[in-house]
Amino acid sequence: MRLLQNLYRLIDEKPNHNILTEKGKTFTYNDIKKHIGVWKHELERCGVSKRSKVVVYIKEAIDIVGVYFALCELNCVMIPIDVSAKQSTIADVIKSSKAHFVISLLEIDLDEFQKVMPLSLGYILYRTFYEEKDIPNDIMQFLYTSGTTGLPKCVMFSEENMANNIINLANELSLSEDDVIYTPISLMLPAALNTVLLPAILSGTKVFVSESTVPGNVLRNIIEQGVTVFFAVPFYYKLLASNRWCTEDTWKNVRLCLTSSAYLSEEDFFNFYEKSKKGLHSIYCSSEAGTIAYNDSEDIDILSKFVGRPLVGCEISLINVNAEGVGEIVVKGGMVSQKYYENEELNKEVYHNGW
Repeated sequence: MRLLQNLYRLIDEKPNHNILTEKGKTFTYNDIKKHIGVWKHELERCGVSKRSKVVVYIKEAIDIVGVYFALCELNCVMIPIDVSAKQSTIADVIKSSKAHFVISLLEIDLDEFQKVMPLSLGYILYRTFYEEKDIPNDIMQFLYTSGTTGLPKCVMFSEENMANNIINLANELSLSEDDVIYTPISLMLPAALNTVLLPAILSGTKVFVSESTVPGNVLRNIIEQGVTVFFAVPFYYKLLASNRWCTEDTWKNVRLCLTSSAYLSEEDFFNFYEKSKKGLHSIYCSSEAGTIAYNDSEDIDILSKFVGRPLVGCEISLINVNAEGVGEIVVKGGMVSQKYYENEELNKEVYHNGW
């Protein structure tokens, strides 16, 4: 398993390297290793075993990393849900995924639970009534689509798919031990989990975590923490640009401002650029196809208009092209998901010969 191999190589090589700062406490790779061990022991004690599907509803970054890699070691399937999700959303995810367990930081009042087990880590583990383990052996993560093209759908990613997404992006961004990465976005959202937290952890890049999303506090953190890589959705850059502390001096140590998950208008791009003198580098993704493209240009005109070039191992083509040259984007490569979970009708419509 490439993700685990990469992580444990870094743990062996740099056990005392500071990799994560959260709530005023800094964690090393050795601390990460300990958290993985504690999570693995607790999950096994409560009956989580090979191919269990586990909904994860937590927000502490150190525990997100711990449970993520503990589930990797147990050969389970992780189903992340952001802590802002409503209970009705959690219920829908449990039913549609037929999850076996739910790890939560809060009490959840649902009929789907068979057993409740408190964890020594301060979380609650719920066991559901679902028993059958009906998924391919290589699947390691379920991601729910954002619903921008219809109702949210469950997409299956193998370990190799996730490794390609995370490691290839980290390489494209040239993340290193000299970097400090920061985002005001929840780390349990796929946009942050797979493009910020995990690429950083697997690159030796320090992750700074703050609960505050107030633009003034975020801008102060960028200065005080020596942030070199910043990630936010386009709307949040719009908020930052309207803050009086958003100046060129605030951003002077930042080498990359990254954005994804929504359309970035040229107006918002240049409003932010005017204040910060930093261009926004787009990462183009989709729930079904993973991380597709990245714009690494230093040309402001190119940055403002395009989402970039395909990442290593990704092929892009157009089909159904009209007279104006507009068509439908299709994607192929090792980062593409393994289809929808239990939705054969949609699978036949969306997935064709690897595209």
